[in-house]
Amino acid sequence: MDLAQISRHLHRPNKYLCVACVVLVGLATNSLAIVLVLRRHSFPNNESTLHTPGTPSTGFPTAQLHEGVSFTKNKSTSHTLNFPIAAVPTKKLPPLIRKCVSISVFTDNEAHKKKYAEKVPQMVGSVSKILGGDWEVFVFFDDSVAKTLRDDIAQQANSLGTILHWRKMPPNNWRSGTFWRYYAFDECFLTIFRDCEWEFHENDRWIMKNFSSMPQEFAVIHHAHERSWKDHRPVLGGAYVMKNVDRKINMTQLMHDWPWWHYYGSDEIFLANMVHPKRQSIIYYEPRPHIVKSIKLSGMSKLETYVKLPSFYL
Repeated sequence: MDLAQISRHLHRPNKYLCVACVVLVGLATNSLAIVLVLRRHSFPNNESTLHTPGTPSTGFPTAQLHEGVSFTKNKSTSHTLNFPIAAVPTKKLPPLIRKCVSISVFTDNEAHKKKYAEKVPQMVGSVSKILGGDWEVFVFFDDSVAKTLRDDIAQQANSLGTILHWRKMPPNNWRSGTFWRYYAFDECFLTIFRDCEWEFHENDRWIMKNFSSMPQEFAVIHHAHERSWKDHRPVLGGAYVMKNVDRKINMTQLMHDWPWWHYYGSDEIFLANMVHPKRQSIIYYEPRPHIVKSIKLSGMSKLETYVKLPSFYL
């Protein structure tokens, strides 16, 4: 993704200010130009400053899971990171769960609470109904999720025999909770990162049957979306699939290396820059004219294969 594309992706009229920061590093006789585009929001409570995940003042999630272990990043005792066990390098890694769906659930307004109360249990129920009973579900959540919603999710899963993995997280900060779902990759062989309110569809059954038989390790579902009319394709954070084939991708470490967690769309920029270019992928796209027009991502044609879906999502 080039600078112009990132700028277009980050731009939201009258809401955001795009700041281009250029760092020049002299390497012998050459100079390396690193261009970072940062989007800044007007946050309440003086939280407009971008912080590295794990800084105590920000409340950013750093995989503080129940079964997590802690270690210091450097000699300074002021910066401690908590990583899930599966992401910590060991001589013998634990076995991977075969098939996983991973969602982040946090409710930062009343509209979310009302919508999620209905949609999230339905989405969890659709996992078994559409994909099959051998899929397990990771639910990353914080204290903003009411106990009644958690109970409804559990009841839906139990009624269908779906295994749930609950992961309690620190409080969401603006949009930082969208990253939580990516932690499941380090514990699973095949992971679908899904928006928590988006039920599975017959298209998804078709996608997973096709993708499971293909050598590509990543998949993007390019469906009708609020950003689909742009002249580039977003790598949607809630419509992404990954195979953990050789266990050489440490998702937790990649997220730690990405400090911009809390602005809208950062999870997609993270995937597009830190993850997506690492392996070959399949782009499953709806055959709608505006989607077909925006199907190709700049610089990725050698790594991507494009497959038309048999039908539209509703």
